[in-house]
Amino acid sequence: MKLRVALYLIVAWLLAPMIAAAAGWRGIWGTGSAGLDFLLPLPISGGALHVPSWLLGAGLVMARQSADGHAAWWGRIGALAMAASGAVLLVDMNDVALALGTDAPWPSARRLLSANPLGLFLLVDGLLAALWPGAPRAAVPARRRMTGLGLAMALPALLAVALWQQAPVSRHDLLPGAARYGPNRGDETVALFTTLPMQPAVLAAAVARHGSPMPPDQDVNVQDQAVMFFDSHDAAQRLDVARARLTWCRYEDGTPERWIDGAGDCFSEHQNFSERLTAAHDTIAAGHTRPVRLFLARASACRAQPSAEECAGLDKARERLLASPDLNDQDRAALARAD
Repeated sequence: MKLRVALYLIVAWLLAPMIAAAAGWRGIWGTGSAGLDFLLPLPISGGALHVPSWLLGAGLVMARQSADGHAAWWGRIGALAMAASGAVLLVDMNDVALALGTDAPWPSARRLLSANPLGLFLLVDGLLAALWPGAPRAAVPARRRMTGLGLAMALPALLAVALWQQAPVSRHDLLPGAARYGPNRGDETVALFTTLPMQPAVLAAAVARHGSPMPPDQDVNVQDQAVMFFDSHDAAQRLDVARARLTWCRYEDGTPERWIDGAGDCFSEHQNFSERLTAAHDTIAAGHTRPVRLFLARASACRAQPSAEECAGLDKARERLLASPDLNDQDRAALARAD
């Protein structure tokens, strides 16, 4: 019996790292191959996560070797429950929940399985413990066999339900889709998938609860924002604007928000600070030095939007420019007139 348990310990410790290496997994810290990482039973390596299931599997093998036929059979049931729980942990429940709960495509086999070391360790150690030779056999009545198999599946079933409930699609009524910048600097279009009614008050409250996407006045990269709501997860991920149900236009400069049915245009009729700055720069007379041209454009844009972050410190910037010996008379006259 001791030899069988020792052989189990050796095989179980080596098999899981070999499978992980063959699958191309990385170490738990993202470095190197998982093969070596899972072999080392150190606190900073993946091997430390293997120790509990490895010892549990060895305990089941030892118990099955020394028990009578019926007890050994129940030990096999426990090992199968352990293996099935590991199989559940290896499934990417987020993708499964999305595929079953939305119109998201079913994940490929590669995406369906996650690189979860705990799942791999439980699956390998449990299967080896269930199939390891040497345990006594006994005839088990069909009714008891069905009861045992039901109990073996109960634990992984409960685990699957718990993981399903933790999937984002099960916990959140808004899920982020794709996002893109443009057509001009400071413009952003964001897609959100939702199961909520397409009503402005309901959707605005949901976005406020989630805190995402941030409004333009809280995001340094965004000045105008089009938030498009979809009832199709696939369309939201592709930002298929033709399938948008509702658009929420939000602006940094205090322009009132707008709600537009379908894919609304939030940008063409509104000029953000960056656009004002570019337009002002194009109207400045030739002959100014570059720093003065930039300042005059900034001052002009700030007259229309004084609350912009770029408008802070204009007076000090003017003083620094006036103190520069590189200015020409045209520069100094323009700076004196700029407000």
